[in-house]
Amino acid sequence: MPIVPKYENNVPGVVESGRGFGAPVDNVRPSFDYENVMNRALQPWSQLADSTIKIEAYHRDTVVKAQADEQLDAYNKEVQTTLYDPDKGYFAQRGKNAVTGWDQAQSDLQSIYDKHLSQIDDPDVKEAFKSNALQRLNSVRQKTVVYRNEQNIRWRAQTSKDHADNLVEEFALGGFSPDGQRTMASLMNEIEYQGRMQGWDEETLKRQKTAYQSLAYAGAYGNAMLTDPEGAMRHFQTTGQKIMTPDVSQRVLMELYKTSKPIMASKLAAMGGISALSLTSGAVARLHGDLDLGERVRNQQQAQQGLGTPPKVSDKVLNTSGYRCCNPLNVKVFGNKWNGLIGQDERGHGIFSRPEEGIRAGVKVLQSYSNKYGINTIEGIISRFAAADPATLRAYVDNVSHASGYAPDEQLDVKNPDVLRKIIPPMIRQEIGDVPYSDETINAGIHRGLGLETDKAQTTLLEQEEERLPRLTSSDLILNPDAKTGYAVFDNLPRALKFDLLKSVKQGSDQNISGQKGQLSLAIKNGLAQARNTGDIGGIPTETDFIQVYGQLEGTEKFRAAQQEAQFNANLYMMPGMSVADMESMYRQLTPEKGDPQYAERMKQRDLWQKAMNQTQKERAEDPVQFAFSGMPDLGLQPITDWANQTAVINQIQKRIDNSGIISERFGTPKKLLSNSEVTAWLQSLNGMDAPHQGAYLQRLSDTLTGGGDNVEPLAILANQIGGKNSTITNALAVAATPNGRESNGAMRQMQGNYIRTSKLGDAYKEEADLRTQLSGILGVADGSPQYEAMVCQIMNEHCYANSVGSQDLSESITNVYGQLVTHNGKKIFLPTQLSKAPGLHVFGNASAFEDILSDIGKDFAKSKKTFRYAGQQINGNQLSNLLSSGPLQYVADGVYYIVNGLEYVRDSKGNPVVIDTSPYIQRNQNAPQINYGEPNYERITGPVRYVGTD
Repeated sequence: MPIVPKYENNVPGVVESGRGFGAPVDNVRPSFDYENVMNRALQPWSQLADSTIKIEAYHRDTVVKAQADEQLDAYNKEVQTTLYDPDKGYFAQRGKNAVTGWDQAQSDLQSIYDKHLSQIDDPDVKEAFKSNALQRLNSVRQKTVVYRNEQNIRWRAQTSKDHADNLVEEFALGGFSPDGQRTMASLMNEIEYQGRMQGWDEETLKRQKTAYQSLAYAGAYGNAMLTDPEGAMRHFQTTGQKIMTPDVSQRVLMELYKTSKPIMASKLAAMGGISALSLTSGAVARLHGDLDLGERVRNQQQAQQGLGTPPKVSDKVLNTSGYRCCNPLNVKVFGNKWNGLIGQDERGHGIFSRPEEGIRAGVKVLQSYSNKYGINTIEGIISRFAAADPATLRAYVDNVSHASGYAPDEQLDVKNPDVLRKIIPPMIRQEIGDVPYSDETINAGIHRGLGLETDKAQTTLLEQEEERLPRLTSSDLILNPDAKTGYAVFDNLPRALKFDLLKSVKQGSDQNISGQKGQLSLAIKNGLAQARNTGDIGGIPTETDFIQVYGQLEGTEKFRAAQQEAQFNANLYMMPGMSVADMESMYRQLTPEKGDPQYAERMKQRDLWQKAMNQTQKERAEDPVQFAFSGMPDLGLQPITDWANQTAVINQIQKRIDNSGIISERFGTPKKLLSNSEVTAWLQSLNGMDAPHQGAYLQRLSDTLTGGGDNVEPLAILANQIGGKNSTITNALAVAATPNGRESNGAMRQMQGNYIRTSKLGDAYKEEADLRTQLSGILGVADGSPQYEAMVCQIMNEHCYANSVGSQDLSESITNVYGQLVTHNGKKIFLPTQLSKAPGLHVFGNASAFEDILSDIGKDFAKSKKTFRYAGQQINGNQLSNLLSSGPLQYVADGVYYIVNGLEYVRDSKGNPVVIDTSPYIQRNQNAPQINYGEPNYERITGPVRYVGTD
């Protein structure tokens, strides 16, 4: 231990004229009688009158006093500065500086005295100054001695305190090693020295020792928790908290708990989580045998050990969650309502009332493997039962095989109790480290799993024993922070910290399971995306990955579901370019024969193919052009991106017209010319134009796509694709597809006419009410329907445009767009527009020609042997032929009609309306010689009209 300096009889003396200044000098008398001089100077002049000597003496004394006072004032100021200056004065020094600086202060005081004394030449003045200055000097010297002694004590105390503080830091670094203990002994000696020096009583000395010990231990724990927080907590619980003051002990405990909490939580989680921890008291009681923890603990102990007398095993085995939860095979719940199940731990393992029930559940699992999946070898059973890495799994199989005497690939009868008695114990040993049960317990579990009974005598004994022995119940799973877990650091924590730690264990377990599921879910998602994008299903996690997260049964089921979904995605990857015929051919190839040993698996593959085929066909039907880009690269179709380049757009659409039939046939879809995204982009481009430019663009498109001929199908396809997205453009394309529309720039007239109508330019728009009256009831749907409104808009657009460039009445506008409107047998219809293009039929009006066409159709019906339904009655072909001239017709499309009976149609034998299509008959008779039919016998309403709806 370092030597603490002691200061005894070490006050230095200041020598002047052979004397020391250890104490004030009281008997020094001045040689000059200063008082008598002053008294004489102050005597009344009456006593000195008439005396020149007395006057001179008085004057002399006055001068001497003034000079002496002046010198004394200067002297006092320097002394005051030397002693009391706040920066450099002696009394401003502390501790060691005051002690070591005392000699210099005495020297400075003597120098000030000598300096002022030497400055006086007059002997009387010198004597007067010296007398007073010496008194002042001795007085201040006495004060400095007292001050030096006080500061010397403080210096010694501070030196000792600094030494003690250094020892505290030294102990904190050395910790609880032998060197640290020697440092602690030195610290206690130093505190005792302080006590002797400062006169502490025994109680004060004890408090100081405890305080310094607490600081030293706190520092040591602060360093120890950086490398071994759990070890520091253990040492604190056994040693530190018994020594330290309560306030420091509490602060250290909280710091140690904060740093060691993750380690403790990890160990508790490894013990099975808080559900299993509540069952640890019974296991600890079995290990030590002398724990007196009450009836609850004794019941747990007896329930966990099973029947009979169990063998002695290590505490490591008894501390496993499999033992404490009476589930030695670590069977997971997975929604099963196992017999004797009272709960489950944080990892999903079942908690059973007795070990026989846990063994029974394991036997049931093995039975399921055999019955459902045909798994009955040790290698097959273990591979499915245990979620482990390949090396651990291999060791598991080898250990069970060696212990049971069965080869890994040997076929076993798992319904035989003798077989199970050989494989269940080594499986238990592999799961929890040993077999902590009697043969009676294992046999009872096996027989219950098989649904068998032992011999009657043994059964009776077992039943009697089980009736007597306690069982675990759900009340045992209620968290008990007072339970002895055998984990000393946890068991010795304050109750409040136990609650906090157990709560963290629960949260950590939930987060861990959630995190594992999240990672697996992400891996599955990536694997499915890989299968969809590349056709490779190898990205799906392995079955082991699933089992580790979800357990054996549920993990296997989820793995197979993920594999099926990946195969479905791989099928989708293959199908975009396949023809319907190829898809159906593959479907037939995947269909197994009845005797196929893999019939069930092949049926699943076929069903996955059919599911993918149906989805692909549905998606292709909605957007076949988009599928053609990637699925039919040989066609060379490219997405349209530059819609401002009208020539390039029209050329690409023309290219698609040439291939639309190929796409439609291969995909089995309706013909389309644009992808869905292209329709949106094209409409956005058109909406950026004014009406004249829109009309010109659409007319150019119309002329190009039809080639100036009768192929109006492309325009109809585009009109159908646009549909309700833009009724104006739809109407323009529909009109452009009619014979009159092709001849009269119908698309351009519609776009510009729509602008004129909606802007109410001119007066033609005012005739819309009259038009609606004429068109009322012509369609098979109600007036005001979308189809009806489209028809009105088409005719009014034409009417407004025609009257903006000339003069045209409403009937001519109707004729230019749709055709001739007549009343046929009391029902308004539009006559076929082709009649005006058939000169062989055009004599006194289209009406007469139309009757002739209906007559030809009726003749063909009369020859038919089919039957029909009309007005609730069955009719034949002859009767239907007569109806064509007498029954009302319902306009459907250009030249196409139904025969109506009120709100009903004439229907065929399948219930479908009979379609009267005049187009082939008009084309057949176009070149027939002209015949005069006379005036038509029904009212002509207006010119020819053709309607193309938006549906």
